[in-house]
Formats: sequence, C-alpha cells, structure tokens
Amino acid sequence: MLKTYKKTVTVEAKLFEKGDEDGFSHRDGMSDVLENIGLGVHSQAGISPYIKTLESNQHFGEFGDFYICTGINSERWLVEKSIFEKTYEEVIPKDVEQAQKYINSCHTDIGFMGSPEYDKQKRIIDAFYNPIKEQQKVEKEMQHYLYLKSKYEVS
Repeated sequence: MLKTYKKTVTVEAKLFEKGDEDGFSHRDGMSDVLENIGLGVHSQAGISPYIKTLESNQHFGEFGDFYICTGINSERWLVEKSIFEKTYEEVIPKDVEQAQKYINSCHTDIGFMGSPEYDKQKRIIDAFYNPIKEQQKVEKEMQHYLYLKSKYEVS
C-alpha cells in the first residue's frame, strides 16, 4: 500500500541569477571537448549557465527560469520556477530579530487589499505583532486590576 509523505526540511532559495552559476557550457558537453583539442568554440549559441550539484557536475538552468536552493548540508540544486512556486512556501520567521529584519526588507508597497502579496505581508506582520499586542493587553488588564484592587481594598 502506498503512503503519503511530506518533506519537512527548510531550504534557502532565491531566483537563479547571473553570478550564481559555477560556469557556462554547451548542454551537449561538446564545448569542453572542442576546447581541449584546440578548435575553440566561437558561437555563444547553446551555451547555458550551470551549477555543480551532488548528482551532476553540470546541472543546467536559465537565469530567471529556475530557483537555486541550498539545503541543510550546503548542497545546491535548481528547481524550475513554476514547480518551485507551487511546492515551496516561504517560512515566516519566529525569532523577533529575524522578523524585524524581514519586515524591514519587505517592499513598502504591499499591494491592494485582497491581493496575494497583501495577504502574505499581512500574515507576516500579524505573526510578528500579535504576540506584542497580546502582551500589551495583558499588561493593561493587570494595571486596571491593580488600580481597582487598590481603590476597593479595605484599609
């Protein structure tokens, strides 16, 4: 019987951009052969960026069409943008300092109310500020209680 499993590991990821690659090569691997025998490669056609992964010395992906992921052991891999955006979800920081940095790094324009970007930003801000608001509420109730207690306390 088949069982359903879910990965629970957290990865760091960003859109694959120029400067993230480990090199450029022809996807067919012929450029290395041609360079080694002194023929050279004069055409840029077919040359693509690649990264080195655990499974492959040259994992190809085009800039902007892939996310580059880094795992818990610093291993790297590429995931197609459409697949990444369907299967990965951004982690909202729980640490206060991380949350403050994240909120500060967010765009000032969080979109119109009801948009996915607005909803995402609102969830992040609420996750950060709700515990603070709750603590303030408890402190205010405690002050009110102490005030009433002192007012009606029998001398």
